[in-house]
Amino acid sequence: MHKTTITQAANGIAELSEKYEGFVLDQWGVLHDGNMPYPGVHEVLTNLRQARKPVVILTNSSKTSAVNERRLADRFRIDRDSYDCLVSSAEVTVEVLQLRGNELFGTRFPRVFVVADGTDATIVDNSSLRRVFDAKKADLALLLSVDPHQDSDSYLPWIKDACFRKIPLVCCSADQLTVTPNGVYEGLSAVTTKYQEYGGTVINFGKPEPYCYEICQTALKGIPPAKVLAIGDQLESDINGAKRNGFDAGLVRTGAAETQFSAALSTTQVLAELEHRRQTGGVVPDWLLSGLS
Repeated sequence: MHKTTITQAANGIAELSEKYEGFVLDQWGVLHDGNMPYPGVHEVLTNLRQARKPVVILTNSSKTSAVNERRLADRFRIDRDSYDCLVSSAEVTVEVLQLRGNELFGTRFPRVFVVADGTDATIVDNSSLRRVFDAKKADLALLLSVDPHQDSDSYLPWIKDACFRKIPLVCCSADQLTVTPNGVYEGLSAVTTKYQEYGGTVINFGKPEPYCYEICQTALKGIPPAKVLAIGDQLESDINGAKRNGFDAGLVRTGAAETQFSAALSTTQVLAELEHRRQTGGVVPDWLLSGLS
């Protein structure tokens, strides 16, 4: 069992780099807000590289690692040589479904009803999974992404069909919030919760579940989990996932955390809220930071 955590405030990554041998960083809400990188991010990545501290970017994403890497480089000037690897939960999810389809669903090539916004479904189209367009004919429903402006009730038709067939809803994220270029919106949890309300089973392969963290641990090349600091902006996915998988955790007050802890709150006030959360059984980070700076 992980040690009892009492959150401490840290002035910045320089203060923590001597304590940890490796870092796992969330992407949206930590490195950038969808429009631009947060102040100090490039300097942090450069300094960690110079200090030879491995860095893994772990993202609950609906896109492949390659797409995420290109976007980081093209839009945010975060080049591939500034971190060791990027782990995308959608890519992990599709890989697991391809490798363990027979074990999980009784067929080597399960029929997948895909729920995705924009072009996100291409990750399935480029795999060995068989995509179908009717939940009544699927072995599983795969939730990759939704239109953040669309109410979860709009998905009830396929939810009812899938639950009637008793097929699982597989997702690459069950985040309560999602950071977009246009702001912070309700995450995929609105759909997964609705699915469970109608009696369906939800299987999440993204944070905080162990699948992505196992890949991170491999990429960190044998660094003990207790010497790894995972930094994110969401308590239920980033912080909970880090702690459940043996890493220490740092919470930044950017991204989704801005909606959970008002900018008007002082560091002392946020620490008090986190301590109350700890005392009432909630997961809390080891460290509280203003941002990745």
